[in-house]
Parts: sequence; structure tokens; C-alpha cells
Amino acid sequence: MKQTFAIIALISILFTSCTFTEEITFDKNFKGTYNLGVDMSKLMSLKGDHKQDSIPSKKIDSVINFRDILEQKKDSISKLSDEEKEKIEALKDLRMEMHIDEAANKMAMNFLLDFESLEDLKGINKKLSQANDLNSKKSKPNKNFTPNSEVEYSFKGNTFKRVSIAKELTPELKEKNDTFLTQSAAILEGSTYKIIYHFPKKIKSVSVENAQISEDKKTVTIISNLGAIFKDPKSLDFEVKLKN
Repeated sequence: MKQTFAIIALISILFTSCTFTEEITFDKNFKGTYNLGVDMSKLMSLKGDHKQDSIPSKKIDSVINFRDILEQKKDSISKLSDEEKEKIEALKDLRMEMHIDEAANKMAMNFLLDFESLEDLKGINKKLSQANDLNSKKSKPNKNFTPNSEVEYSFKGNTFKRVSIAKELTPELKEKNDTFLTQSAAILEGSTYKIIYHFPKKIKSVSVENAQISEDKKTVTIISNLGAIFKDPKSLDFEVKLKN
């Protein structure tokens, strides 16, 4: 288990001047693929400034299918506590792609989930958070920030909605979050969160002023600031109306 999930340790650096891209691609039946991409090339660039020429550059292109891993490790998993089993089981439908090219100062990670309906995306934030928890050896992961909302997606008629649902946090967790936001303000403000949604029909309107609509009218792009989203997750609530 340790070797398999050691790569997830990289998730712990996701909040360091990165570009996040939440991309959803719908087919004509409104099934599709969810993809959370993280571009960490800025970190590679900083590392490259201090790298010795004598050290060979690393290049990695890998894909991890968590369902396959769980099957391979089922005997080991059966010996884990119920809490640990639940965390690992939550990853069964996820796959992760990693691309590292030190010579080109590129580093990117993608978490992907194919879905049959938007119901499959319920709790997606929790699944990604649980992937991060696997990096902790403690029974209670030591988090700097506890997600204070979950995203829900819905289609009704020709209207698509993305809505953030607030979660109640204990005073202790809320205080911890506030401390994290204060200490990490500069990093979060320097990080970008981008939404790209591809629809099978043309877009009629988007309830966000700065939304960019593609030339074929089927893709919407919304760019926001990670710091603003941490402070107010509902700042990314919006709806898209599609043409018949």
C-alpha cells in the first residue's frame, strides 16, 4: 500500500501557487467526464533554478486506475480499519494521470472520473479530499484546511446549475480554516481556479459576467481566484442556459 499511494503525497503541494482547472465534458446524453487538473509547473520552474546540471532530468507519464489498485491490494485492504477501508473505497472510480518533465519545467496532475449521470459527481470534493487523507499515517489526518462546502451539479430542462452547499464546521475547525486563510493569503491570491464546461448544445446564456463562451457556443470558461473561492465558495455558483 505504501508504494502504491506514495505518489499521492504530491497532493499536499496543491495549494502552492498552482493553476486548478475543473473541466467537465458532456456527451449528447449528458454523460461525461469530470477532470480536476492541477498545473504545478511554477514549482518545477523554481526547482529548476536550483538544480545542478550533473543531475539527470526526470520525465514521468503515468496513469493510476484506483479500481485496479484496490483489486490488487484487496487482501491488504481487508486488514485495515473500517475508517481506512472507507477512505480507500471512495477512490475506486477515480483515476489519476501524472506528467512530469523536469527539462521543460512542466508538472501536471489530473484526477478523472467518468460519470453516467450528475448523481455520480455527488461528493466529488470529499473523494478528492479522501485521496489526500491517504497520505497521512495518522488515524485523523492533519489538515490545514477542511473543505467547508460541497459542489452539486444539476440539469433541469435546458438549464445547468453549479451550486456550492455550505457545510457546518465545529468552532475548532472554523478557527483552523481562518488561520490557514490568513497565513496563506498571498499564495491563494496568486493561484488560479479555472472552470471549463463542454456542452452538447449551444449556450444561450451564462449567469456570470466574466464568462467566456467559445466560438462554437458550446464551451464556457470561467476564471477565478483561488483565494476568493476559499473565502466564499458560492462565488462560483452559476447557471448555464442551453438552446433547444
